[in-house]
Amino acid sequence: MLLLLLACAPEPAPQDVDDLVRLFWTDFDSADDALLADAAANIPLDVQEGELTRLAADDVAHVEHGEFDTLDARGWYIVYRYARSLDDLEPILFELDQASQYEDAGYETYERAYTSSIEDFESGASETIGWEVDLSGSYIGTSYDEHLVGGLRRSGDLLMARTWIPEPVQFEEGSDWTWTQDWQIEAWIEDGDDFVHLYGIWRELDVGLTTESDGLVNTTMNGMRDWDDQTEVLCGG
Repeated sequence: MLLLLLACAPEPAPQDVDDLVRLFWTDFDSADDALLADAAANIPLDVQEGELTRLAADDVAHVEHGEFDTLDARGWYIVYRYARSLDDLEPILFELDQASQYEDAGYETYERAYTSSIEDFESGASETIGWEVDLSGSYIGTSYDEHLVGGLRRSGDLLMARTWIPEPVQFEEGSDWTWTQDWQIEAWIEDGDDFVHLYGIWRELDVGLTTESDGLVNTTMNGMRDWDDQTEVLCGG
Protein backbone atom coordinates (compact mmCIF):
# COMPACT_ATOMS: atom_id res chain seq x y z
CA MET A 1 0.00 0.00 0.00
CA LEU A 2 2.86 2.41 0.82
CA LEU A 3 4.42 1.80 -2.59
CA LEU A 4 1.07 2.50 -4.25
CA LEU A 5 0.67 5.78 -2.37
CA LEU A 6 4.18 6.84 -3.32
CA ALA A 7 3.53 6.00 -6.94
CA CYS A 8 0.38 8.16 -6.94
CA ALA A 9 1.96 11.12 -5.15
CA PRO A 10 1.90 14.25 -7.33
CA GLU A 11 5.13 15.61 -8.73
CA PRO A 12 6.32 18.63 -6.74
CA ALA A 13 6.56 21.98 -8.48
CA PRO A 14 10.08 22.95 -9.59
CA GLN A 15 12.11 25.34 -7.48
CA ASP A 16 14.53 26.47 -10.18
CA VAL A 17 13.29 29.68 -11.84
CA ASP A 18 14.00 28.40 -15.35
CA ASP A 19 11.91 25.28 -14.77
CA LEU A 20 9.24 27.30 -12.98
CA VAL A 21 8.77 29.70 -15.91
CA ARG A 22 8.58 26.74 -18.29
CA LEU A 23 5.92 25.08 -16.10
CA PHE A 24 3.75 28.20 -16.12
CA TRP A 25 4.04 28.34 -19.91
CA THR A 26 3.54 24.68 -20.80
CA ASP A 27 0.89 23.94 -18.14
CA PHE A 28 -1.00 27.24 -18.26
CA ASP A 29 -4.23 25.46 -19.20
CA SER A 30 -3.69 22.00 -17.78
CA ALA A 31 -2.07 22.40 -14.35
CA ASP A 32 -4.37 21.84 -11.40
CA ASP A 33 -4.68 24.38 -8.60
CA ALA A 34 -2.59 22.28 -6.19
CA LEU A 35 0.40 22.20 -8.53
CA LEU A 36 0.08 25.92 -9.27
CA ALA A 37 -0.11 26.70 -5.55
CA ASP A 38 3.16 24.81 -5.03
CA ALA A 39 4.68 26.63 -8.00
CA ALA A 40 3.52 30.03 -6.72
CA ALA A 41 5.25 29.35 -3.40
CA ASN A 42 8.52 28.91 -5.31
CA ILE A 43 8.41 32.24 -7.16
CA PRO A 44 11.45 34.22 -5.95
CA LEU A 45 10.57 37.32 -3.97
CA ASP A 46 13.74 39.28 -4.72
CA VAL A 47 14.24 41.44 -7.80
CA GLN A 48 16.40 39.55 -10.29
CA GLU A 49 16.89 38.64 -13.95
CA GLY A 50 18.37 35.76 -15.88
CA GLU A 51 18.50 33.57 -18.97
CA LEU A 52 15.98 30.86 -19.81
CA THR A 53 16.84 27.66 -21.63
CA ARG A 54 15.42 27.41 -25.14
CA LEU A 55 11.98 26.01 -25.79
CA ALA A 56 11.57 22.62 -27.44
CA ALA A 57 8.93 22.01 -30.09
CA ASP A 58 6.86 20.05 -27.55
CA ASP A 59 6.78 23.11 -25.27
CA VAL A 60 4.59 25.03 -27.73
CA ALA A 61 2.57 22.11 -29.11
CA HIS A 62 -0.43 23.10 -26.97
CA VAL A 63 -0.93 26.46 -28.73
CA GLU A 64 -1.65 27.29 -32.36
CA HIS A 65 1.38 28.56 -34.29
CA GLY A 66 3.17 28.46 -37.61
CA GLU A 67 6.36 26.69 -38.63
CA PHE A 68 9.15 27.90 -36.33
CA ASP A 69 12.31 26.39 -34.93
CA THR A 70 11.79 27.14 -31.24
CA LEU A 71 15.53 26.78 -30.61
CA ASP A 72 16.00 30.04 -32.54
CA ALA A 73 14.10 31.98 -29.84
CA ARG A 74 16.26 33.21 -26.96
CA GLY A 75 14.70 33.26 -23.51
CA TRP A 76 15.10 35.48 -20.47
CA TYR A 77 13.14 36.56 -17.41
CA ILE A 78 12.86 39.30 -14.82
CA VAL A 79 11.39 39.33 -11.33
CA TYR A 80 10.02 42.74 -10.34
CA ARG A 81 8.13 44.12 -7.35
CA TYR A 82 5.64 46.92 -7.04
CA ALA A 83 2.91 48.06 -4.72
CA ARG A 84 -0.84 47.46 -4.79
CA SER A 85 -2.92 44.29 -4.97
CA LEU A 86 -4.02 41.79 -7.58
CA ASP A 87 -7.54 43.23 -7.37
CA ASP A 88 -6.09 46.52 -8.65
CA LEU A 89 -4.12 44.75 -11.35
CA GLU A 90 -6.68 42.50 -13.03
CA PRO A 91 -8.84 45.21 -14.68
CA ILE A 92 -5.72 46.78 -16.16
CA LEU A 93 -4.65 43.49 -17.74
CA PHE A 94 -8.01 42.58 -19.28
CA GLU A 95 -8.90 46.12 -20.41
CA LEU A 96 -9.70 46.15 -24.15
CA ASP A 97 -8.11 49.55 -24.77
CA GLN A 98 -4.50 48.85 -23.85
CA ALA A 99 -3.22 51.66 -26.08
CA SER A 100 -4.74 54.39 -23.89
CA GLN A 101 -3.17 52.83 -20.79
CA TYR A 102 0.33 52.36 -22.22
CA GLU A 103 0.73 55.47 -24.35
CA ASP A 104 4.52 55.04 -24.59
CA ALA A 105 4.26 51.54 -26.11
CA GLY A 106 4.30 52.91 -29.65
CA TYR A 107 0.91 51.54 -30.69
CA GLU A 108 -0.59 53.23 -33.74
CA THR A 109 -3.71 51.04 -33.70
CA TYR A 110 -4.82 48.45 -31.15
CA GLU A 111 -7.91 46.22 -31.44
CA ARG A 112 -8.51 43.55 -28.77
CA ALA A 113 -11.51 41.20 -28.79
CA TYR A 114 -12.40 38.72 -26.06
CA THR A 115 -12.64 35.08 -27.11
CA SER A 116 -14.45 34.02 -23.93
CA SER A 117 -16.84 35.65 -21.48
CA ILE A 118 -15.44 38.65 -19.63
CA GLU A 119 -18.58 38.67 -17.46
CA ASP A 120 -17.83 35.13 -16.27
CA PHE A 121 -14.22 36.06 -15.51
CA GLU A 122 -15.15 39.21 -13.59
CA SER A 123 -17.81 37.39 -11.56
CA GLY A 124 -15.51 34.48 -10.75
CA ALA A 125 -17.66 31.96 -12.67
CA SER A 126 -14.62 31.31 -14.88
CA GLU A 127 -10.95 31.26 -13.91
CA THR A 128 -9.85 32.23 -17.42
CA ILE A 129 -10.36 34.93 -20.01
CA GLY A 130 -8.95 34.87 -23.53
CA TRP A 131 -8.48 37.46 -26.28
CA GLU A 132 -6.94 38.12 -29.67
CA VAL A 133 -5.28 41.37 -30.72
CA ASP A 134 -4.50 43.05 -34.01
CA LEU A 135 -2.20 46.02 -33.66
CA SER A 136 0.13 48.24 -35.59
CA GLY A 137 3.05 50.09 -34.16
CA SER A 138 6.54 51.37 -34.66
CA TYR A 139 9.75 49.72 -33.52
CA ILE A 140 12.81 51.99 -33.66
CA GLY A 141 11.08 54.04 -36.36
CA THR A 142 9.93 51.11 -38.53
CA SER A 143 6.22 50.31 -38.78
CA TYR A 144 4.82 46.82 -38.27
CA ASP A 145 1.56 44.88 -38.01
CA GLU A 146 1.13 42.16 -35.38
CA HIS A 147 -1.47 39.57 -34.47
CA LEU A 148 -1.27 38.01 -31.02
CA VAL A 149 -3.24 35.67 -28.80
CA GLY A 150 -3.40 36.02 -25.02
CA GLY A 151 -5.33 35.62 -21.83
CA LEU A 152 -5.38 35.36 -18.06
CA ARG A 153 -5.83 32.54 -15.57
CA ARG A 154 -6.54 32.81 -11.84
CA SER A 155 -5.58 29.99 -9.52
CA GLY A 156 -6.02 30.74 -5.84
CA ASP A 157 -3.67 33.60 -4.97
CA LEU A 158 -1.80 33.25 -8.28
CA LEU A 159 -2.57 35.25 -11.43
CA MET A 160 -1.00 34.26 -14.75
CA ALA A 161 -0.96 35.83 -18.23
CA ARG A 162 0.10 34.12 -21.46
CA THR A 163 0.71 35.77 -24.84
CA TRP A 164 2.18 34.63 -28.13
CA ILE A 165 2.27 35.47 -31.84
CA PRO A 166 0.92 32.60 -33.96
CA GLU A 167 2.54 34.07 -37.06
CA PRO A 168 5.51 36.39 -37.69
CA VAL A 169 5.15 40.14 -37.28
CA GLN A 170 4.89 41.95 -40.63
CA PHE A 171 7.27 44.90 -41.00
CA GLU A 172 6.73 47.68 -43.52
CA GLU A 173 7.50 47.01 -47.17
CA GLY A 174 11.20 47.29 -47.95
CA SER A 175 12.32 46.39 -44.43
CA ASP A 176 14.47 43.30 -43.97
CA TRP A 177 13.68 43.11 -40.25
CA THR A 178 12.07 39.95 -38.90
CA TRP A 179 10.14 39.15 -35.72
CA THR A 180 9.41 35.47 -36.01
CA GLN A 181 8.65 34.25 -32.49
CA ASP A 182 7.39 35.75 -29.27
CA TRP A 183 6.24 33.53 -26.38
CA GLN A 184 5.46 35.32 -23.12
CA ILE A 185 4.38 34.08 -19.71
CA GLU A 186 3.76 36.12 -16.56
CA ALA A 187 2.85 35.26 -12.98
CA TRP A 188 1.92 37.54 -10.08
CA ILE A 189 1.65 36.77 -6.37
CA GLU A 190 1.08 39.08 -3.44
CA ASP A 191 3.85 39.51 -0.86
CA GLY A 192 2.88 41.80 1.98
CA ASP A 193 1.80 45.15 0.55
CA ASP A 194 3.51 44.42 -2.78
CA PHE A 195 3.02 41.95 -5.51
CA VAL A 196 5.82 40.09 -7.24
CA HIS A 197 5.84 39.80 -11.02
CA LEU A 198 7.70 36.94 -12.72
CA TYR A 199 7.94 37.70 -16.43
CA GLY A 200 9.45 35.32 -18.98
CA ILE A 201 9.93 35.79 -22.74
CA TRP A 202 11.31 33.65 -25.54
CA ARG A 203 11.81 35.82 -28.64
CA GLU A 204 13.35 35.64 -32.11
CA LEU A 205 13.85 39.18 -33.43
CA ASP A 206 16.24 40.69 -35.99
CA VAL A 207 16.29 44.50 -36.30
CA GLY A 208 19.92 44.78 -37.40
CA LEU A 209 20.77 43.48 -33.95
CA THR A 210 19.22 40.16 -33.01
CA THR A 211 18.00 38.71 -29.75
CA GLU A 212 21.29 36.81 -29.63
CA SER A 213 22.78 40.23 -28.76
CA ASP A 214 22.98 40.97 -25.03
CA GLY A 215 22.54 44.65 -25.85
CA LEU A 216 19.14 44.12 -27.47
CA VAL A 217 18.04 41.78 -24.67
CA ASN A 218 19.08 44.33 -22.03
CA THR A 219 17.15 47.04 -23.86
CA THR A 220 14.09 44.80 -23.92
CA MET A 221 14.46 44.05 -20.20
CA ASN A 222 14.55 47.77 -19.48
CA GLY A 223 11.32 48.08 -21.45
CA MET A 224 9.76 45.32 -19.34
CA ARG A 225 10.69 47.24 -16.18
CA ASP A 226 9.24 50.45 -17.63
CA TRP A 227 6.03 48.54 -18.36
CA ASP A 228 5.86 47.43 -14.73
CA ASP A 229 6.49 50.99 -13.55
CA GLN A 230 3.59 52.22 -15.69
CA THR A 231 1.40 49.37 -14.43
CA GLU A 232 2.10 50.44 -10.86
CA VAL A 233 0.98 53.96 -11.74
CA LEU A 234 -2.19 52.59 -13.33
CA CYS A 235 -2.85 50.57 -10.18
CA GLY A 236 -2.79 53.79 -8.20
CA GLY A 237 0.63 53.21 -6.67
